[in-house]
Amino acid sequence: MAGINYAEQYARALAQSYPYVLNFGALYATENNGRYRMGEDGKTIYIPNISTTGRVAADRDTIATATRNYDNAWEPKTLSNQRKWSTLVHPKDIDQTNEVASIQNITRVFNEEQKFPEMDAYCVSTLYKLWSSTDPKDSSKKAMTANATALTKENVLAVFDKLMLNMDNARVMEGIPSAAGTLDSRLAVYRAFVREMVTKGGLDISPLEETIRGIQDEEKLRKSGITTPRQYQSNGAFARWYDVNAYRVLVTVEEFAENEITAVDVAIAEKTGELMAKMHCISEKNDFHVSNAVMFDPFAANDLFDIDLFLSLAPAFSGGSRELFDRIVRKYGAYMEVLSPLKRQPRYAVQGDISCCNLYQTRSGEVGVFDFNRCGDNNLFCDAVMQAIYEARLMDYQDDAGDEIRPDILASFLKGYRSIRDFSEEQQNYYLYLYTVINAFWRSDIRWRKDSLNNAVKSGNTQRAQAWLETIWQRLTI
Repeated sequence: MAGINYAEQYARALAQSYPYVLNFGALYATENNGRYRMGEDGKTIYIPNISTTGRVAADRDTIATATRNYDNAWEPKTLSNQRKWSTLVHPKDIDQTNEVASIQNITRVFNEEQKFPEMDAYCVSTLYKLWSSTDPKDSSKKAMTANATALTKENVLAVFDKLMLNMDNARVMEGIPSAAGTLDSRLAVYRAFVREMVTKGGLDISPLEETIRGIQDEEKLRKSGITTPRQYQSNGAFARWYDVNAYRVLVTVEEFAENEITAVDVAIAEKTGELMAKMHCISEKNDFHVSNAVMFDPFAANDLFDIDLFLSLAPAFSGGSRELFDRIVRKYGAYMEVLSPLKRQPRYAVQGDISCCNLYQTRSGEVGVFDFNRCGDNNLFCDAVMQAIYEARLMDYQDDAGDEIRPDILASFLKGYRSIRDFSEEQQNYYLYLYTVINAFWRSDIRWRKDSLNNAVKSGNTQRAQAWLETIWQRLTI
């Protein structure tokens, strides 16, 4: 080795300003270390494994005699890579370097710059070798393949989501900072990662529409009394479409909202109606617009009723059934003519999807809304009525309530809405016709039910198809 460098002015500080650390130290310092037994040879570790059997049916007529139904086995693991290091430090070297060349400093530098990097490399490479190869002693163990996706700003979130999902499926619960192992802590790590990508990583989140900034601007919503999470921006923008694995994905980033509403009752319905009315007032007052199709437009394909599928079934009917079908079509046309002025009225931006998965309740009891990815322009009256019906008929109910609560949920939603934004006399007349059309051609009855009209026609069940026509005609009768 080279001679010791004796400086004229001694100092105890070392030049190694950026030492290596044991990046995978958590793998060496787990609670399992104290559970294993070291063999007498000093190189074999025995891992305990308990298996149980014997769960059987029982009754209270007799008490069975207990017998041992467990087994304790020890799985041996032999240490195959033993390493050592030794050195010599002359006492004069310690004195003449002002203790820079002390055994403590020398050992620390060795650990940080040689031992730790080697341990990390050996640990990871060995784990990867085991993970990516088959086990001759275990036929169920399959060789795995690493994810070799080249990361870009377009795909990094999708890749990260997949890795998180793999961890969940493998029940990997340790190693998460702060409250390791809980779902909330892993979500916190995920949200922090996304936030870093947006604010520091240069992830470009451009607007779907320029005016989406207004409808999602948290300050404007909050100042107007709307409870909604913070919407994160990058370069002044909120959202952007991405192509991820052949899927078209709209990416937005917002603050996590706790206490998601998973079921509704009359109180929640009324507060939801109030919330929607306030948002409608804000949108109209500020002339907000978003050029995007919505799910609750009665003059287009929507999520509540399916007139297009119904009309396509016309060739399946003949004779008296066809006459009834045609009467239904004429009645529908007449009702839509009554509603036609709504189609010509001004439209404003709406959230577009007030549902259980997009609502939450604050500690003070307020109902808030998030997820604006289905926002678009709609007639505000139509949006209110159709989303009220959606909440009454398609959301889950609290306290195991049955369908009999539907009218109360609908009435409560509209009560809350009208307490902020009342219907005009003309709109009250429109309501009767709009509700009738929605109820008559209810999407589930036309398309999704096992015994739906569409399925009855497809299966040649003319009796069931005729019954559906009669039901629809009865529903159209005002």
